[in-house]
Amino acid sequence: MQKACYGRDIGDPMPLEEIDTRLAMAELGSGPMETAGEKEDSGVKRTCQSLFLVCLAAGILILPLSACKKRHELEVTASAYNSLHAQTQGDPNVTAWGDRLEPGDRAIAVSRDLIPLGLTHGVEVEIQGFPGTYRVMDKMNRRWKMKIDIYMGDDIEAARAWGKRKVSIFWYE
Repeated sequence: MQKACYGRDIGDPMPLEEIDTRLAMAELGSGPMETAGEKEDSGVKRTCQSLFLVCLAAGILILPLSACKKRHELEVTASAYNSLHAQTQGDPNVTAWGDRLEPGDRAIAVSRDLIPLGLTHGVEVEIQGFPGTYRVMDKMNRRWKMKIDIYMGDDIEAARAWGKRKVSIFWYE
């Protein structure tokens, strides 16, 4: 089973006694948020600690488990595409995974070599230079490697203006 923050299995609730202990530690600044023997990636641990404290400050006692996932970063070539017959085989609004795209959707297609790295159908991705997140909803022809295509609906001019660039992308697993 996949582990989340503090060595727990995903879906396992934190006992109230442990919440009280971690609250006291956080309020006093007397020690680390994790207990002895827990070994986690320092970036993941800091993210979990920060989100835990934010949740506490907001009066929320449940830490979203998705916030404790490992963050990945990768540099890829990014181009843009539209819902046009000339840019695809078949229906230009239907992806290789069978999703229907509509102008305004924040979607990307990924080269197939990125799928085993965790960029699978439905994964949310942050793209350097773009606000918000995009969802992996399409996959590209096998000939492409280390590449994403950013869906730009029917805005051909925006896709042309974007062109082809190297960008960093980020996702959580």
